[in-house]
Amino acid sequence: MEEVKNILGKIIYGCLFVVVLPYLLILWAGATDNLVQIPVPDYPYIGLLNVGIGLYFIFSGMFSLWYYGEGLPMNAYPPDKFVSKGVYSFTSHPIYLGSILVSFGLSIWVKSSSGFWLVSPLFLFMIVAYVLGFEKEKTEKLFGVQAFKPFLSLAEGNSQSTNLKSKLATFILIFIPWLILYEAFVFIGNPMVAISTNTMLDEYIPLIDFTIIAYSSVYIFTLLVPFILKTNEQLRNFTIDAWLSMIIVFSIYFCLPFVVEQREFSFSSCWTELIKLERSMDSAAAAFPSYHVMWALLSAKYYTQILSTLKTAFFFIATLISMSCLTTGNHTILDVLAGLAVYFIIEYRIALWFAAKNKAEKIANTWIEWRYRNVRFIHHGIYAGLASLIGAFLISSFLHDFRFITTMSLTLSAILGAALWAQFIEGSPKLQRPYSFYGSIVGTGFAVITLGVYTPLEASILAGALVMAAPWVQMIGRLRCLVQGCCHGCQTSPKMGIQFHHPMSRVNKISELSGRFLHPTQLYSMIANFITGVFLIRFYFLEMPINFLVGFYFIANGLFRFVEESLRGEAQTPYWLRMRIYQCFALLSIFIGALITCVSHKTTLVFRFSNESLLTAIVAAVITAIAYGLDFPKSNKRFARLVE
Repeated sequence: MEEVKNILGKIIYGCLFVVVLPYLLILWAGATDNLVQIPVPDYPYIGLLNVGIGLYFIFSGMFSLWYYGEGLPMNAYPPDKFVSKGVYSFTSHPIYLGSILVSFGLSIWVKSSSGFWLVSPLFLFMIVAYVLGFEKEKTEKLFGVQAFKPFLSLAEGNSQSTNLKSKLATFILIFIPWLILYEAFVFIGNPMVAISTNTMLDEYIPLIDFTIIAYSSVYIFTLLVPFILKTNEQLRNFTIDAWLSMIIVFSIYFCLPFVVEQREFSFSSCWTELIKLERSMDSAAAAFPSYHVMWALLSAKYYTQILSTLKTAFFFIATLISMSCLTTGNHTILDVLAGLAVYFIIEYRIALWFAAKNKAEKIANTWIEWRYRNVRFIHHGIYAGLASLIGAFLISSFLHDFRFITTMSLTLSAILGAALWAQFIEGSPKLQRPYSFYGSIVGTGFAVITLGVYTPLEASILAGALVMAAPWVQMIGRLRCLVQGCCHGCQTSPKMGIQFHHPMSRVNKISELSGRFLHPTQLYSMIANFITGVFLIRFYFLEMPINFLVGFYFIANGLFRFVEESLRGEAQTPYWLRMRIYQCFALLSIFIGALITCVSHKTTLVFRFSNESLLTAIVAAVITAIAYGLDFPKSNKRFARLVE
C-alpha cells in the first residue's frame, strides 16, 4: 500500500509540473493579453530555436538525474546522488533554464505580448525565488555544500589564478543578460509620456564628430575585462558589480520615463555617418543613466587592479569615453552624471551595505518604554504609527467618497486581522499579542468585500488603494520589527548579519539567539517593499488597470516573501508541506495575484490630495501606535502583553 501511495505521489507531482503548470501559464498569458500593448519581436524562427534549445536542456537534465543521480527530477522525490555530469556540468539548473527558454520561445512563435513581456519574465522570477528560497537549502541538506561548480557559475571568491573557462563563463553571465535586457528597452522605444533630460547647459557643449571613436571604444574596453583579470575573486567581483548595475540601471529605465533629445550635427562627415549608424541601433529611452559612463569607469577600475601603475591612463580613457557621450550629442549632462552616480554606488556597495546593516543593528538594540502604573508604551509603536500615517494618507487620497470612515475601517480591520491570525498561529505564553502580516491581509480583504457589498464604494477601488499603500506601510513597519525582534533571520556570517543584544528583544526572549549574527531579514524586507512600491508607482502613471496593480502586488510580495522566509530563524514558525508555513502562503499569494491579473477590469486609480486625508492619517496613526506599542506587562490575559 505504501508503495502504491509513493508511485501515485510521483505521478501527481510529475503531472503538476509537466502538465498543470505549463497549462496554467498558457491560460494566464491568454487571459492577460489585453493588458500588454507592447508588440512581440518579429523573429518567429528565433523563437522556435529557443524552444528547441530549451527542450534539449529539459530532457537532458531529466535524463542526467535519472542516469547519473539514480532518481527522478522532482524536489519531493530527489535523486540519491549529486549530479555533476551531462548537462549539469554546464549549468546547475538545466531544467529550469530550458523551461524559461521554452516560455520565451513559444511567446515569440505565437506572438503573445503578455506571454513575452509579462508571464515569461514573472515565470523567470518565480523560478529564481524557488531556487533561492527552497531548492538551494534542500539540496545542501541532502548533499552538503559541493565544491563542484558547473561551467556557468559565479567564480569562487578566492585569490587563486583563474582560467579561460572561468573567464568565458563570466563573459556569458554578464554580457548575454545585459545585451538581452538592453535590447529589450531599445525595442520598446520611447514611453508615450516622456521627460527630456536635456538642459540649457547641454547647448554649450561643442559637438565633435570624431569623438565617436572614443564613444565606440567602450565596447572593446569593456568586453576585454573578463579576459585580463587574473584571480577568481576579481572575476566574481566584476560579475557582482555588473549584475548590480543591471538591477539599478534597468530599473531606472523602466521606472523613470526619461529620454534624451539627441543633438544633430550641422555638417556631414564619415564620423557623423558612424554616429547615425550607432543611433539607429540604440534608443533615446535607454540613456539615463548612461551605460557608457558606467561601463567605462567600471572597466577602468578592473584594469587598474591588473596594472596599477597605469591607473591614471585607464581612468583618462574612461573620462574620454564619458566626455564623448556629450560631444557626440548622444547623451546629456544629466545622463552622464547619473551614470557616474551608479558607478559610485557600485564602487562603494560594500560600504553602503555595512552602513545600512549597522544602522539596522543600532535600531534593533534600542528600547525605550514609558510606564504608568500597569500600563506600558514601547517606543517601537511610534514606527507602527508612522507606517499607518503614510498608509492611511495614501489610501484616503485614492478614495473620493467616505474617506474617513472607510480608511478607519480598513485600518482597524488590518489591526484586528493581524492580531487574531498571529494569536492562533504564533501565540505562546511568552507572546500574548503578536501581529501577523498575512492576518492583516485577511482582515483588510474581509473589510473590502464587506464595504463593497454593503456600501456604494467599489471593492476594486478599495483594493487598489490598499496595494498602493501596502509596500510603504510594510517598509516603515519593519523598523518596529527590528526593535521588537520579530521576523528575525537565521544565523549567518558577521559580514551579512546583525546582532540583537537587548534583553527585551524576541530574538533573546523566545529564540534565545542573543549575540549571534542573524540575517537582517527586516532590512531585506524593507528593500523588497521599496522596489515593489516604486514599480507600483510606475504602473500607476502608466494608467494600468486596478486589477493589474493588485495582482502585481500579490505576485511581487509573494516572490520576495518566499525568499525572505527561507532566511528567517524564528523558533515559533511552524512548517507545512516541508516548507515554512509562510512560504506556503507566499506561493498562494503568487497564485492569487496571477488570478487577479486575469480579471477583466478597466478602472484606474486617481490620486487626490485633501485636508480630510491628512486628518484621517493622523487619527489612524494614533490608533495604530497604541495597538502596536501599548500593553499591560503584568497581565497574563490574552492580548495583554507585547513582550514578556
